[in-house]
Amino acid sequence: MGLTLSYALQITTLTSMTVRLASVAENAFNAVERIAEYSRLKEEAPAVIENSAPADWPSAGKIEFKGVKMRYRPGLPLVLKGLDVSIEAGTTCGVVGRTGAGKTSVINTIFRLMELDQGAINIDGLDIAKLGLAQLRNSMAIIPQEYAVILKFPVFPEFLAVSSDYMQLLAAFNFGPRMALAADVYVNFLRPCL
Repeated sequence: MGLTLSYALQITTLTSMTVRLASVAENAFNAVERIAEYSRLKEEAPAVIENSAPADWPSAGKIEFKGVKMRYRPGLPLVLKGLDVSIEAGTTCGVVGRTGAGKTSVINTIFRLMELDQGAINIDGLDIAKLGLAQLRNSMAIIPQEYAVILKFPVFPEFLAVSSDYMQLLAAFNFGPRMALAADVYVNFLRPCL
């Protein structure tokens, strides 16, 4: 009887340890699944494509959307369905609309965070699909509707310095004093961490 009770207690202990080890192993395999999933992702376009744009591109800033269609994943419905827009050079343009109208999708396509299913986006007559990602993204900037410390810096790692032109632009929109504080916070606290 004593031997039976001893084995019964050991079995419950072993069972709980087995369940615990199985859950630890399952959690550890999440990283393996993630690596396997990332290894199947489509590779991004190259950062730089030699001789794809003149050195002074973009010079004027005319943006044309020609029949732009975009979806977030194959099999999902289109979120941009044949967008045709021309924004003349030197024009101030805001992207506004209700929730789900496609504001973020338009910005994602301009910066090529999402590739197009169909159509083209031309900036100063040059199809942005033919540019390297770094060439395109380093030539553009966004001023979000809510300013923050991260207006320019962490969007892309190449923006690790506060340029005087950028600060003058912010001052023109009355962000100057706020950004002086933000730049100080960035340089003294955030930048050393990057």
